[in-house]
Amino acid sequence: MWEWSGSKKKSASVKNTSLLKAYASYLPKTSTNHKETISEIPSLQYMESLLQNKISTYDLKNIKLKLIDFQPLSWEKKHLYSEKQVVERKRFLKFIGYSHTQECLDAGLDKNDIDLIKQSISPENYVVHIRIPFDFGGKVSIDNMCLVQTHPLHDQLHALIEYQLEKNFLKHHKKLYIPIIEGIIKNA
Repeated sequence: MWEWSGSKKKSASVKNTSLLKAYASYLPKTSTNHKETISEIPSLQYMESLLQNKISTYDLKNIKLKLIDFQPLSWEKKHLYSEKQVVERKRFLKFIGYSHTQECLDAGLDKNDIDLIKQSISPENYVVHIRIPFDFGGKVSIDNMCLVQTHPLHDQLHALIEYQLEKNFLKHHKKLYIPIIEGIIKNA
């Protein structure tokens, strides 16, 4: 679930099942006098170039962009995925705490942090990140999760998504470049 979406469940009508509706508050407002033109929307290639520049500016390593079609989920399915995510998140943390201790240490986590992870608790300044969002075909599974440093890394990953939303890229192309993290644990 995209925790920053701030969307709330409404009625189950088809109109209200679109993620675009949930993102409405994040999309730039246009006046009735201003007509959006196609030339204002970045092409696929230009957006990829803009995002690669941002990745370089942020000095992000081992991040690849993957262009993925938007596959809106119903509110019911989002709710189901959200409940499953809570369970899978706990399993994921225990899995990396017990099976990937050296990778945790290599990422700069200490013994106390690893003990928290083994209890299914994210250590300070770390969050379980969903690699491919559910509305883009991502599954609720350990394979679709990674532990990332919240500041600045997780913030920067979401900034890449928000940039595309601001440019009306999702609205126009019905797809986004999703930044994909390599590895199971990632710090800045």
